[in-house]
Amino acid sequence: MTTPDADLVSLKQAVYALYHGTSESARTDANKWLMAFTASPAAWEASRALLAEPEPEVQYFGANLLFIKVRSEWHGMAEGAKASVYDGVRQLIRQLGFSSSPWHRLSAAVKRLCLVLAAAATRSSANEAYVNEALAMALEPGGAPVAIELLAALPQESLERLQMTTSAEATAPASAPPAITPQSSGSLGDSRPEFRPLMAQASARGRTSRARGERVPPRFPCTLPPPPTQHPPHSTPYPQHAHTY
Repeated sequence: MTTPDADLVSLKQAVYALYHGTSESARTDANKWLMAFTASPAAWEASRALLAEPEPEVQYFGANLLFIKVRSEWHGMAEGAKASVYDGVRQLIRQLGFSSSPWHRLSAAVKRLCLVLAAAATRSSANEAYVNEALAMALEPGGAPVAIELLAALPQESLERLQMTTSAEATAPASAPPAITPQSSGSLGDSRPEFRPLMAQASARGRTSRARGERVPPRFPCTLPPPPTQHPPHSTPYPQHAHTY
């Protein structure tokens, strides 16, 4: 399935209006339109199309669109659709993140894609396979920066899942069935004990950022992403079919 050209043009125009709109009303209208579009099944394919664009903010928006969809819809997707999205994100990371230079700076879009893959892995109890693949990438030419970003992303997503689970357990009625525990969801601390210090460090960094008043990516629901120099947000419903990349 492909995104119709007219839809892609409208989507890019809305992204430009969100980032570069000359009036508050234009940015507000663009944000509302984009939030509605994000909730549609077409957003999966649109994210891939945006990542093929040359503009950094458009690429970043496409990556963040995938991040929103994975975080909010993953458990409602068919296994075939999950595998297709996961493989597609891996290919995008290799395509956009690898370089002939051993050490190079990753774009904001690639960093976001690493979070997308980490979010999918933590929701599929695939943390160990994810870590092994990241370590293998570190040995490939130009793969070290991507491997480091992937390894840093997994504790962040594992902690997010743990916080969401803890919050759900605290607010659930006494008669409700128990929420999924970190162990059953495949938390990084369970599958890779050597990463527990890194998880603690990531958690401490998040607390320090909040104490300093820095922006930290919030949980659902919220608005669409700010420009790539900032940390963006999340939200959305259910896909209706499998998606191919």
